[in-house]
Amino acid sequence: MISRSWGWGAASLALLFLAGFRSAAAQEDALAPLRWMSGCWLDQGPDGRSEEVWTTPGGGLLLGLSRSFSEPGRTAFEYMRVEARPEGVTLYASPGGAPPTAFTAVMVSEVGLRVERPDHDFPRAIEYRPVGRDSLVAHVFGAVDTDEPAFSLRFARVPCPVGSL
Repeated sequence: MISRSWGWGAASLALLFLAGFRSAAAQEDALAPLRWMSGCWLDQGPDGRSEEVWTTPGGGLLLGLSRSFSEPGRTAFEYMRVEARPEGVTLYASPGGAPPTAFTAVMVSEVGLRVERPDHDFPRAIEYRPVGRDSLVAHVFGAVDTDEPAFSLRFARVPCPVGSL
């Protein structure tokens, strides 16, 4: 009786392991379309400079870091992560190291990432879109029901410093 129970338990554990593996693989696949975000990016203009670094998707995560300089002595930074879970894809943004704010993905594809949080003060939506292989645009929206962003950043791909990714 003990060995029979043990045999069933081992089979159950194996099934649970395989289900967990399939779930992890599905989460990994959910972020695969965002490979175009990986790399180092620079938006530079007369009003300042913004940099973003994004890892490649792996383990159900895509990690990002941004830093902006607008004038001498004014620097902003933000930690970001895009996470795939069974309930969907979420972008977590932590500006200035604040606790993360979750934005739900409404589009995850080879042509863009759009996340929304209608109840947030600002922003309420963020959209990244590739423009060719070596540039991308990030639109930041004050409302989810508009096509007009509050502002946009136009990033060019730049070489990553050694060890940054």
